[in-house]
Amino acid sequence: MLTDPNLKWKEAVFSRFKQGDGVITEQYNYAEYENGENMLYDLHIDPDENTNVSSSDEHADIIVELSQILKDGWQNVEPKVTK
Repeated sequence: MLTDPNLKWKEAVFSRFKQGDGVITEQYNYAEYENGENMLYDLHIDPDENTNVSSSDEHADIIVELSQILKDGWQNVEPKVTK
């Protein structure tokens, strides 16, 4: 990617921290924990991840989407086509 910025690359990265699994996209950092809790940060308005917005009704749809991406696994994330 450093030598050819037009390469396809995945739209999400996955992480694991203690008892939580996460997915990070260009705009969001989302994590689900074994105890049923979750965290969502909007990186466009909160790049330092100070405010967990997972309980906000306005983010319910994005949580469903990111949760599904997390369940589907990194192998199923489609590459992003750059211009």
